[in-house]
Amino acid sequence: MSSNSDFGLAGVEAASLDRVPNLFLLDTSYSMTGETTDIEGEEKAKIKQVNDGLEIFTEEISDDNKAEISIDVSIVTFGDDVTVEQEFQPINDAWIDGDGPPELNAVGTTPMNQAIVEGLQHLEEYKDAVDDQNLPRKRALVWLLTDGEPDYGPGSQEWDKAQSLIEKGTDEDRLFFYAVGIGDDADIGTLEELVSPADESDVAAFQLEENMFKEFFRIASKSATGSVTGEGETAEDTLEEDTEAMAQQDLSDN
Repeated sequence: MSSNSDFGLAGVEAASLDRVPNLFLLDTSYSMTGETTDIEGEEKAKIKQVNDGLEIFTEEISDDNKAEISIDVSIVTFGDDVTVEQEFQPINDAWIDGDGPPELNAVGTTPMNQAIVEGLQHLEEYKDAVDDQNLPRKRALVWLLTDGEPDYGPGSQEWDKAQSLIEKGTDEDRLFFYAVGIGDDADIGTLEELVSPADESDVAAFQLEENMFKEFFRIASKSATGSVTGEGETAEDTLEEDTEAMAQQDLSDN
């Protein structure tokens, strides 16, 4: 993957806030066409819930004045093929004041490892563009979301390359990597093994219930905003707090 793009950074002033890149690696395989009951109780295809979640992420970032001018976003999907649906761009230009997040569709197999490799290569190109313009930046937040498992598991060349790049990127303080399985069919053990070589302070693998797609993007937005302000919690802390809040709401409703 190569790009001659300036990633929308040409108009960013050098004295501005640190750039905070957020890379979403999203499963768009055929299984994501399946319907589940979302957190509001409505039956929706999982890929539709992902699209709704991207809108929520955009709305929540737009509510923070610093975050909306600091965060850069990219989406790489894996469903049969790996596709850069959104190359890195400032979120205020691309999604808040622009056309909004791309609408994703689901089809095919799950080339997860290839998506990790191509996504992290894209992140490197973006990082180089930021550095070339002498812009300050923080560590990237990389979010992997899947409802299944990769086409090629532990021991395959594809797996080894993806795992190596995660370890290298975290060891060199370039990124945090969050591997999130959603629903009972997501293989959390495989995700935990995927990130296991990296320092545990730089990675996390956790599982969400199948109706928590929107919650995933709320976790991402809180982490991204916290990275901008320097007052952020980890994704795991945010998940724990939000889960407790939802449990309390369920009790009060009953």
